[in-house]
Amino acid sequence: MESSDFLKMIEEIDWLVEAQPVSSVLDTDYRWDWLPTSRDDTNPFPVTVTDIDKDSAKELASKSYKVALTSLRKVKEKRHLLIDGPHDYTESLKGAALFCVRQAAHENASNQIGKWTEILHLFKRGMWPCGIKENGEIVIL
Repeated sequence: MESSDFLKMIEEIDWLVEAQPVSSVLDTDYRWDWLPTSRDDTNPFPVTVTDIDKDSAKELASKSYKVALTSLRKVKEKRHLLIDGPHDYTESLKGAALFCVRQAAHENASNQIGKWTEILHLFKRGMWPCGIKENGEIVIL
């Protein structure tokens, strides 16, 4: 995908338009772990970027991050879905989205479309892919 198309896709994401309340995944019987929500979290789906692609990957990741930050302002309209009792998961969603965008940008720049691009498309569909089950299946809100 061209970089401009990738950035446009992120800009147009209608965050959480198809999502369920966060309590729907918090109250499940199966075991799962959160997908990364901060830059320093361990990447469960590492992206290998060759030396040739490093500069373009960094540039696209930086641009994508900025576009996503602006796009994520729309989340406030659906914030009620992210509150469970005294807990507000808004910052977790934003962190997860930003982590995903950076990793998908690296995949896109290096023509290695993988798991992060798949997860980004779930965000694009208005969901929150928030976790991963022990069997590798993505937990979707």
